[in-house]
This record gives sequence, structure tokens and C-alpha cells, in this order.
Amino acid sequence: MGARGRRKGVPISLAPSPRTLVFPVASPVTEEGWDNDAHRVTYNPTQQLVWEPLAFPRVAPDADGVWTPRPGDPEPRLATSWEGSPDARRWRLSIRPGVRSASGNELTSEDVRWGLARSLELRALGRWRLRRIGGLPGPEAISAAGRYTVDFELARPNPQFASYLVFPSNLVVDAAEARRHASDADPWAVRWLERQPAGFGAFVLAEQADGVIELRAHPGYWAGRPGLDAVVQVGVESRERAIALFERGDANAVFGLYPEELARLSGRPGVELRRVRYNHSTLEFDFRRPPFDDRRLRQAVRLALPYDRILRDVYGGYGRRSYGPVSSATLHHASALGRYETDRGEARRLVAASAYPQGVETELYIDPTPESLRFAEVARPALAAVGVQVEVRLLRPPPDTASAPMWFKNECSHAVNEAGYELGHDYDSPAGLRDPLWFRDRRWTERLKEVRGTPAGEQPRAYLEVQRELLDFAPCVHVAEVETGIAFDERLSPWGRGEECLGTRAAVWSGTRGVLGA
Repeated sequence: MGARGRRKGVPISLAPSPRTLVFPVASPVTEEGWDNDAHRVTYNPTQQLVWEPLAFPRVAPDADGVWTPRPGDPEPRLATSWEGSPDARRWRLSIRPGVRSASGNELTSEDVRWGLARSLELRALGRWRLRRIGGLPGPEAISAAGRYTVDFELARPNPQFASYLVFPSNLVVDAAEARRHASDADPWAVRWLERQPAGFGAFVLAEQADGVIELRAHPGYWAGRPGLDAVVQVGVESRERAIALFERGDANAVFGLYPEELARLSGRPGVELRRVRYNHSTLEFDFRRPPFDDRRLRQAVRLALPYDRILRDVYGGYGRRSYGPVSSATLHHASALGRYETDRGEARRLVAASAYPQGVETELYIDPTPESLRFAEVARPALAAVGVQVEVRLLRPPPDTASAPMWFKNECSHAVNEAGYELGHDYDSPAGLRDPLWFRDRRWTERLKEVRGTPAGEQPRAYLEVQRELLDFAPCVHVAEVETGIAFDERLSPWGRGEECLGTRAAVWSGTRGVLGA
């Protein structure tokens, strides 16, 4: 059957083939825009096919065969190299010469300068990443030092600055083309770039309508013609519909699989199943209000959970223990800290020593996903055994769920495996990432600012210390480093299944299981 849609009377009908990648996403995703600096975009891996990055995370299977990002070692893409000063505050970027967009304009340092200045001026997610976490103070700190050279002057040391050049929110825009569509009222061409990605990537947008997005190969792509002729996203109304499309051959890949979906597709003839380290799940507390303003009670909950059973019964073995706020696949992960195990005797002692020695009655909020329901089934009796009686309730959009004493965050993806970014994402997040249940607390925003300002050589120690402090404070319980997965039809081109396809590679470090809906 393939993908079908219509735009201005032009039919779209592309069936999966070795050189045509067709994959499902939740229907609303296909209607969103392409400009991550001004709008939510279609899907991170798809963005990487049209917006070629300056650098890109490398990925590799770990000892268990789970595909994992390699921290602190991005691959040069539109940038060929970068060099920092000894204090990690001044950086020089060399741009790849001879790269041309689909419009025929050559990439220069001015495209990089204009695109990053745009990110900072539009005051969205890209600004938070570049400025607050990355250390780039403003457009004045970016200068084109030559046709293919860009200089940066950071406000503070950042030895991992190159890792902040990978984001699709900090676009490398064909500035010459974008400026043709700018105006006094819209100097950054926001309206045009939302619908017309003007990048230097391997693909260009061909059609977007009626729940279908079609990308076509860019024949002048700097790394050589892509190994796929087309990439098609098909909107679906449910996860079940997405899996069914793949099972009957109307899609040849499906991304963002839950544990039960990984198990469902495992062992099928002609299917390559790739396990992917996703990120982490946490049991969050509102530590600003009773009863979880008592640290001992939070620590008691942490010791009450049966982690081995959670890994088995909630995740079906598709996950591993999480012990702290910086994941095991991240630079400066503190493997020696926080290796707490289930200890109900100590949990009962902490409850008895808390402000609630007789125990508490409270609520546990969860998302309406099978995984979250399984977690509640395991957690509820385990908590009751130490004196924490919970009523399980479903999280609903505000204002219905405006606050909650405790809630299970069943997934949290960080995009870059670098301690400053991971900690900033969870404890110093921008307004655009937060919902009513994701709050900032001044003690941690100020503490992380202090850590990020530490001299370059002292940052490993500083990140170790702040992880120790967070584990002692226990703002949440680190439950698991969860996995997602990708299923491919083995007939799909090896290029489409491999690291050369930046969309496939991005699904390892920047994917989200929510791309198929709840």
C-alpha cells in the first residue's frame, strides 16, 4: 500500500523499498514545523536529514549489544575541526569548504554565524542550550574570522563546547536563501523556515500534507549521494497501528519501541531489531510541600522499591539500573556514588525517624502507558510495606493535574551525553521543557551555575560533588536506564540502517519513544 496523501492535487504514493525508507509517527507530528528555534519540529531523527549539523555524536553497541552514544567524541560534519584555548573559553571552528545547499549556495562561516545568532535572538530552546548551558553569551561572541573560520568567546569554561554544536535547535541555515524570505517584521525568516527547511543536509523536503512527509535525496550532498532515494513519514493514530503497518510491510522501519513492542517483534524472520539505550525513568517528588518535604521520607521511598523486579516485570529486561542524575553513558558519570539497593528495614527506620513516624497516605500519579501501569502495580505494595500508602491516579493535562506529591516520569531523553547538559536538563530546565510537574528550584539552579563556572581542569571534581549532593538530597528516585528500539526490514538499504544515515544514528542519542504516541 505504501504512504498516501495529497497536496495541492499532487498524489503521494511511495511504497517501502530498499531505497525508500517509510516509517510511522503519531499523526500530529507530521503537521508540525521544521524550525526548532521557533516551533516544535517533526521528529529529531528526521530533522537531521535536512538540517546537517556542525558535529554529530558517534554511537556504538556496548558490551550487551545495546546501541549507545559515545560521550565527548562528536564526529566532524559541516565543521571539519575545532580547537579550544587552554582555559576552554575561546574556540575556533573550521568549516568544510565546497558544501552547497539544495539552492546552490555554498556554506561559509557567515551561515554558521547567522544561524547561531538566530538561535540566541529567538530566545527559545536553542538559546537555553547555547547560552545558559553551553556558555555562549550572545551573538556578539560569534565572529566570522574568515570564509571558513568561526571564532567563539564563551562567558565561562566549557571543555565540551563541541558537544553543543550537534543540536537541530541550533540550525546551520542557508542564510543567503533565508534572507530572501525575511522582512522587517520577521528578520529571521521564522514563518518561511517553519515550512521550508533551508539546510545543507542529505535530503530536501518534497511534500508535507495529509499526514505524510516526503523527503527526497539531495544529489549535491557534500558526503555523496545518499543511499536512499526517499524518506517518508506516515502519520498514524496509535502505536498499535504503527506496529501493524510494519508487520504487514507497509512500513520498513519503526522507531521508539516500548519493551512489549520489542518483545513482540523479536525473532521475526527478515527483521533486524536494534536495542537502543534511551535514557532514564525516575520517581519524582514535590519536595517543596508535605509530605515529601521530609528528606528521610524521600530516601525511604528510594530504599523501598524492588529494582530487580522492576527491571524484570516493568521493562521485560530491556533496561538496567539507574543510580544517579548522570547516566552511565555520559561523561563524568559517577559510578562509585549512590549505588543504593532495596533495603526495606532501613526504609522503615527512615519513615519512623521522619515527621511521619506512623507513615503517610499520598498519591502516585502516572501516565496512561502500559509501562507506567506496570510500575504502579509493582511500586504500590512495595511502598505500603514501609508505611507509604499510595493511591494511583492518572496524570491529566492541566489544570486537571496542576500538582502532584509524587509521580512516575516514565521517560526522559537528554539528547547530549554530557554532565552539564544532563543536569541542566533535569534541574535547570528552560520554560519550554517544563510542565506544571517539572519545576525549578533555586538551590539547584544556582549550584549548577557554580559548577559550570568552575575552571576547566576542576570540572570533573565539581560534577562528582554535585552528583553526591543531589543523591543525598533525593529530589527523585533514579529507577532505570530504559531502552527503546528500532525495527528494520532487512531488505532496507544498509545505508538506511547504518551510521551514515544521520536520522538512524540520531534515533540512538536523540530519539523519543513518544514519537508513536502514548
